Amino acid sequence: MMPDDDAIKSGLEIISEFLASLDEGSSIDPQTVASIRELHKSGKLTQTRLLQSLEQARSSAPSTDGEGE
Repeated sequence: MMPDDDAIKSGLEIISEFLASLDEGSSIDPQTVASIRELHKSGKLTQTRLLQSLEQARSSAPSTDGEGE
């Protein structure tokens, strides 16, 4: 019998664990995490939708690099 740590995980399990790990002191923007989490929750997490969501989050985020001033 294999320990649970050696069990092969599904893609959904891996993504769920990854999203849960982002809650633990992540330096990733909270809006980005929320966008990814919502796509995953709704069953719409695809490469195309993820990139679109990240682009929307980036364009709506306030600029902190001094550009546009």
